[in-house]
Amino acid sequence: MGQFGRGPMQGVGWTLKGRARNLMITSAIIVSLFTAGCTAYGVPDPHAQLTSDSDVINAGEAVNFDARESTSPEGSLITSFEWNFGDGMTQSTVQGVSSHVYVEAGRYEVVLTVVNDQGGEDKASVIVFVNGFPEISLSMPTVVKVRDIVTIDASGSSDPEGGEITFRWDLDWKRDTDGDGDPHNDVDATSAVIEFLTPESRSINGSVTVTDDNGASATRTWQLTVLSRTWQVTWEEQRF
Repeated sequence: MGQFGRGPMQGVGWTLKGRARNLMITSAIIVSLFTAGCTAYGVPDPHAQLTSDSDVINAGEAVNFDARESTSPEGSLITSFEWNFGDGMTQSTVQGVSSHVYVEAGRYEVVLTVVNDQGGEDKASVIVFVNGFPEISLSMPTVVKVRDIVTIDASGSSDPEGGEITFRWDLDWKRDTDGDGDPHNDVDATSAVIEFLTPESRSINGSVTVTDDNGASATRTWQLTVLSRTWQVTWEEQRF
């Protein structure tokens, strides 16, 4: 009887112990998942925002970047702005502004990484197109004679990006044809090829400026020497 009576109690005890053990395992799993969640998601990340004052510039010009609209969750502070300008140059600042000069033409992705004091970070990017200057090709003589017709050809000039180009010729730096007091900025012709007559012997200095459709300009100067003509006189004696 005594052994028979202890059987049910032992069964209940094992059941309670099993339930307690299962509850402990379940609790451990929940705690583990909660802890893992804190490790993966507990760091508050900032929100990066980036703008530029221009997305198209000419080579050699500076572009300004502004990330001051970036934010970080309450209770955290942004500690640094990490700039990658896309041309191999980087910079770290504590303020959300920066500027950069691009020397070479091309398309650059500027990537900003915002970091806060909790170790969180976020990225933002903008694209900057750097326009190259036109390349001038000039074909002309260097020495001519009085009353020669001179041809100067710049039609081989081009824009690296394949855009349209325009021409401005100043045909004589000693003459101020527009009357503005500067003889070096006259626009005496606008075609790719020009022709003119040399009325007198002297040295002529001038220039051609080529501008692309993004406003980038290149200027090339030239010099032409005009020589006097020599005349050979032959005397012939005639007898009648």
